[in-house]
Amino acid sequence: MRILMVTTSHEWDDSRIFWLEALALLGIGVDVTILAINDESELSEMNGIGVVALGHQRRRLGRFFLNPIAAFDYCRKHSHQYDVLHLHDSELMPWVGWLRRTTKLPVVYDMHEFASDVLESRSWIPSWLRGFAVMTARVLEKRAFCSASAVVTVNEIGETHALQLGAREVAVFMGVPSRHQAEQAKPYDSERVGVAYTSSSLCRIRGADIISAVAPRLLESDQCKIIVAGRPMDEAGFHMIGVPGIEYRGVVTRPEVLHILNQAAVGWLPERRTPNHEKAWPLKLGEYMAAGLPIVTTDLGYCSRIVGKYDCGIVVDSDDDDDHLAALQYLIRNHPEAQRMGSNGRRAIMEDFNSEVFARELQKLYTRIVA
Repeated sequence: MRILMVTTSHEWDDSRIFWLEALALLGIGVDVTILAINDESELSEMNGIGVVALGHQRRRLGRFFLNPIAAFDYCRKHSHQYDVLHLHDSELMPWVGWLRRTTKLPVVYDMHEFASDVLESRSWIPSWLRGFAVMTARVLEKRAFCSASAVVTVNEIGETHALQLGAREVAVFMGVPSRHQAEQAKPYDSERVGVAYTSSSLCRIRGADIISAVAPRLLESDQCKIIVAGRPMDEAGFHMIGVPGIEYRGVVTRPEVLHILNQAAVGWLPERRTPNHEKAWPLKLGEYMAAGLPIVTTDLGYCSRIVGKYDCGIVVDSDDDDDHLAALQYLIRNHPEAQRMGSNGRRAIMEDFNSEVFARELQKLYTRIVA
């Protein structure tokens, strides 16, 4: 089985695409190549995964309108090399039907997030245009789901959503680490210090302002720092850099993320409540669990249910800085309870849901649509 994973926005080594999906599939015998349009890597292979980076470094409009054309052209010319096309970005939704008809291959659309919900909270979209953008996304999503051979979603909420919009086949692939990663996590001991917040982007809707408000107080009360990694995306994100109590590590590689999590005492998810955040599954929550970290999370619908189900952290009011601070202080000051919660989360990754489990379901999906 030869799979071409196509991304027009992400880098080839994106956490979900490369480290979770592709490597997990490779581990069960699936041949995977990643086509990354907006990447200039000169690699042709990494860890057994093929890499095709076309190097069209474009900004937002270029990624939306020109990168899909480059992806379509590559898939058309090289379709004979693959059995399935697996698309990973919302700007590829209008191209799903064309790719199926042109290449004669099954096309899978991977729904990382709820597209229309995401657009509702995008600050770069003018308020007067936002309603039209959301409506357009809903239309494109329905057409893509109906045109695709199958849809992959991040959880059962997305699965229900895809089926309601007419998807033929649906599989769930949660953004969770491998069982092996959880097994290799450093034991939780008294040497762990600091609170970890690792994210692809630092912005207000992901809690940047909450972190800036809480960090100086936590430093004063417990001499504890917030270790922050990610790319600042708005004023709140840039303001974090230099705030007392924040140890900013910049944009880091995946091995560096794992190193941070293996040193930290608590994992923090202070994201604001948005329609997408209420339903989605952030990759960092799974990373925290696999590392054996107790979690402090905002009262987001889906995330808080998982944290409550496995008793692996504390759920707090998204808009209450004092609530966040109190939860962090409790876990920092109560090592046995923090260790117990962290162990519960790590056990959940090892036993209940991990990338190996979801890769097997994805392999079954590929087999069905190829047949």
